[in-house]
Amino acid sequence: MATMVYFQCVFAAITLILLAGSLLGRMNIRAWMIFVPLWLTFSYTVGAFSLWGGGFLFHWGVMDYSGGYVIHLSSGVAGFTAAYWVGPRSTKDRERFPPNNVLLMLTGAGILWMGWAGFNGGDPYSANIDSSLAVLNTNICAATSLLVWTCLDVIFFKKPSVIGAVQGMITGLVCITPGAGLVQGWAAIVMGVLSGSIPWFTMMVVHKRSPLLQQVADNLGVSPPPAVAGFLGGAATGLFAEPVLCSLFLPVSNSRGAFYRGRGGAQFGKQVAGALFVVAWNVAVTSVICLVVRTVVPLRMPDEELAIGDDAVHGEEAYALWGDGEKYDSTKHGWYSDNNDTHHNKAPSGVTQNKLEGFRRGEKRFRAEHQIGYETMVSGDALARQPTFADTVPGHLWEATYLHIQKYVKHLAYSMATKGCNTVVSNHRGLGGVSITSDYLYNAGWTEDLREVINYLHHKYPKAPMLCVGTSIGANILVKYLGEEGENTPVAGAASICSPWDLLVGDRFISRKLVQRFYDKALAFGLKGYAKLHQPVLARLANWEGIKKSRSIREFDHHATCIVAKYETVDTYYRRCSSASYVGTVSVPLLCISALDDPLCTREAIPWDECRANKNIVLATTPNGGHLAFFQGLTAGSLWWVGAVSEFLFALLDSKCMHQQKAQDHILHSSLESSIDKSPYVNVMDGMVAPVTDDGPSDDVSPFNQTVDDIKQDDEGITLQNEHTKEVDDKNIAEVNAMPSQSPEQFAEQQGEEHYVNKFHDTIAPVKRSINQLTRYQGKSVWLLAYIAFVTSWPLLGSLAFIAFRKKFRNNLTAKWLRR
Repeated sequence: MATMVYFQCVFAAITLILLAGSLLGRMNIRAWMIFVPLWLTFSYTVGAFSLWGGGFLFHWGVMDYSGGYVIHLSSGVAGFTAAYWVGPRSTKDRERFPPNNVLLMLTGAGILWMGWAGFNGGDPYSANIDSSLAVLNTNICAATSLLVWTCLDVIFFKKPSVIGAVQGMITGLVCITPGAGLVQGWAAIVMGVLSGSIPWFTMMVVHKRSPLLQQVADNLGVSPPPAVAGFLGGAATGLFAEPVLCSLFLPVSNSRGAFYRGRGGAQFGKQVAGALFVVAWNVAVTSVICLVVRTVVPLRMPDEELAIGDDAVHGEEAYALWGDGEKYDSTKHGWYSDNNDTHHNKAPSGVTQNKLEGFRRGEKRFRAEHQIGYETMVSGDALARQPTFADTVPGHLWEATYLHIQKYVKHLAYSMATKGCNTVVSNHRGLGGVSITSDYLYNAGWTEDLREVINYLHHKYPKAPMLCVGTSIGANILVKYLGEEGENTPVAGAASICSPWDLLVGDRFISRKLVQRFYDKALAFGLKGYAKLHQPVLARLANWEGIKKSRSIREFDHHATCIVAKYETVDTYYRRCSSASYVGTVSVPLLCISALDDPLCTREAIPWDECRANKNIVLATTPNGGHLAFFQGLTAGSLWWVGAVSEFLFALLDSKCMHQQKAQDHILHSSLESSIDKSPYVNVMDGMVAPVTDDGPSDDVSPFNQTVDDIKQDDEGITLQNEHTKEVDDKNIAEVNAMPSQSPEQFAEQQGEEHYVNKFHDTIAPVKRSINQLTRYQGKSVWLLAYIAFVTSWPLLGSLAFIAFRKKFRNNLTAKWLRR
């Protein structure tokens, strides 16, 4: 019995594997995890019991010896139906989908052919006449079908095809499955001819001419060959089933194929009717399951995941081989061929301009002492003459938990790459699976790794503009690096998302609320996981016993970070590594986004005055957003800040505000004018930042910057400019009128400043649009949070109710049982 149970479980598993071939590379993994148990329960088991387990089709006399209907017809129809609901494949995959490894495919085909003999021969669960005949017929039909398919390829395409031969082999194996132990050898040859020709016609002619089949775009051709071959094999079994063999398999007496006359015509009708039932049931049930799953999670992968591939989404790379004789070289920013070794950016018709490749991992050793990992997403057509690089510095927990290509990093990389930017995600020492090769560990103030990565990219591509984005602790490191370097950094523009700014202040406030204490413990747990990955090093350099007992970030820093980095106390470490102390010396256009409800990077730590005083910094705060959340949409499928950052940085590239390395003096276009009294924007979201004084302009500032037209408060109630009062505007106008008449040179200089301010407006405009979009989506996200709270709380509420009323429930149940 145990052997039979295992055998049937393998049958069910192979059915789902075949079905998955229709959905590869486009179905959301979460939706698939929900789909699998539902489909097995409500679709596969119904067909298997009806035909094998004593169901109505079995007792009626429908024959399916080894799964032509239960497995192949079901998987083909269900795969086609599910692919319809998931949606078509991407245009790039449909137009260019070369085989990855033909030799590996041949190896798999040989293993499949050998295993199919056990698949069909083992179905009677004993070694008897029909099991031995099933093994022989399996090989006869597969070989015949392979030859017929290959001959048709030669006749119509003038050459044989290895892939075509494998397809013919598979259709032959599928076709013989319903009648492997029920037909004679000559019938297996006839079925091989049919399975090598009819599925070939449906795949090469019907499939290519049918708009519906083209729209569904079955990935691996699961629907046309197996589904058609399975139906064909069942119908052919109704024609050629031998009476004696039928008596060994079916409980219905006098069952035979139509070729043997008698009641054979009725058997053929039963076979067709059984196939129609399987088709109808799978179409209906699969559609219902897909619609139900779609209400919970999206069926389809997001477009950015489709562009980089599902293996890259999970931080993996299936193969490093390229089709059509092409190779990929990241140093050439595109594709090249060995024939002429000329660089070319290949974009098939119907495909977007930028050719995106999935994340590719690598490691680089700097100064022979430490190792830094990186993951790149390359846009093959990215500014071919002058490629642009974006270096992303993720936060600590993202690295410590070893989850590569986390959601927000993936969204940002895709957004930048689609606009023509090559993206590099730097995994600093000890993070992201990178080994620790020195006695220095990553911490909130360690800027050396970021400096090494930026200098390396700048040295390799000296003319390429470089943009940097930091998130969480990575944002703190980025701002600190920009402040340390000043004018000497090659970074053209940067963005800081949810930086903790002042680590000491954040540490004081992190235990203020319950949600903050939860974050503190969760992050400490993640840090201990990071430490466990590098236990040999940390056990030697730090207090390992203290690390294992750490229950907060501060305790971990006390037992690990301070000891390794040689800080006297935790407060000293927090004070010296806080980026707020370096805000004043930042000389690069920097967009800073923070949420006032961030449980980790609290509002009290934001350096409001320092950001006001620095003309290169634009500070944007939102009332809501949490820590790196900023979800938008009812299902929170995208992140608002990703679009804001990418648009801001690319607006910088198109303007003259882009930073130039080692500028000797501050010329007009070398930085963004954004101090509290001189700029149109400082805090572009909340109303907390107000002018420090109502004084007029300073001596070195043109009055034009004081009279920039106000951007009115929009219908969402979001303030997008400093609140200049009417008195201040009148005072500025009066000062302008009181000025002496200008010379032509002075007038030209003022016109240049006016042009600069217009450029500044163009640069900041994407932030304004993104903020408006965020506010509209915030109301919808509230419903999402309510839904999550409801779904996650009802088991707890039910358990509490049961505990409270268990005695009453037990007494009532006992009384009813006694009355009976």
